[in-house]
Amino acid sequence: TLTKNDKKQRALQILALSKEEHQVQSKFRSGSRLIGSVRQQYQGSSYVPQDSTQYLYNSTYGYDPTPEMFDMFDINSFLYDNFMNYYDKSLTWDMTSTPTLSDSMMNTFTTGHKLQHSVSRNIPFSSYSSTFFGYNTAGQKIQSIDTFNMGTLNAYQSDFTLNAQNKVWVIKNKENGVFVSTDSLYYNVEGRLIKVIEFDDQDEFSFKLDIAYNSQNLIESLSYSDWTGSVWSNTDKTEYFYNSGNHISSVYYSNFDGSNWVYDSKDTLSYTTSTSYPSKVENFVYNLSSMMFENNSKSEYTYNSNDQVLS
Repeated sequence: TLTKNDKKQRALQILALSKEEHQVQSKFRSGSRLIGSVRQQYQGSSYVPQDSTQYLYNSTYGYDPTPEMFDMFDINSFLYDNFMNYYDKSLTWDMTSTPTLSDSMMNTFTTGHKLQHSVSRNIPFSSYSSTFFGYNTAGQKIQSIDTFNMGTLNAYQSDFTLNAQNKVWVIKNKENGVFVSTDSLYYNVEGRLIKVIEFDDQDEFSFKLDIAYNSQNLIESLSYSDWTGSVWSNTDKTEYFYNSGNHISSVYYSNFDGSNWVYDSKDTLSYTTSTSYPSKVENFVYNLSSMMFENNSKSEYTYNSNDQVLS
């Protein structure tokens, strides 16, 4: 049975897939590339480094990940880790005390330069996760297989069916070889994804994602619901706000308490005049007692003259 967070991540995974992952793309690395990042945590009065990641490149293929890093969905680290690994290798060090190598990731690509296999390892716990992507002859993604070994080996497989417009229409899911669910995707007349409904192994409703757009056809909100057996019940909502240049300025995350939407956290994005990408992304958590947002974490970025992220 999927947890609330599993369902939310599953819906985001489908969103990323329908958005661009099935399309034919072949891009090449050039210029500067992402080579390092540092994550900081707010502790009392200041930000303290928590971990540092180095990115390594062996081949000449792929592309600068800057645009995908700051796509609205890639603020969610789950998506960035699972869909945008266009580097060959990454190494992460725990910086909370003596710097210690904690995680690694290795990626391989198809001859068409699409991400085919990612292996992530947690070194202290000797655990790993592996993701394999399958493509059809047109280069469209039609399968993903996630394997996890956290003491017990588990595998999750998804097979995608495309409609006449080459958009993902139906996804069949298996866990350890056993069918567990079906995802149905719905589009408006303009071809934008507006709804995802997941059915369980008995073909009963499980959860739903509704997607709303603003007048600029930018995603305005993502609303999540669970099926109670007779009606859909709200669970979570994500709202996006944009600046005058149609870049995301803030993202608000809310939970439904049975009667009202209650803030959980928010992200704010700051931009410099020299780039369309943020110079800083800050996360705040909502304090229910004070009814105010409080500092939690932040990431800061620098770029070269071509708006490619350097750190």
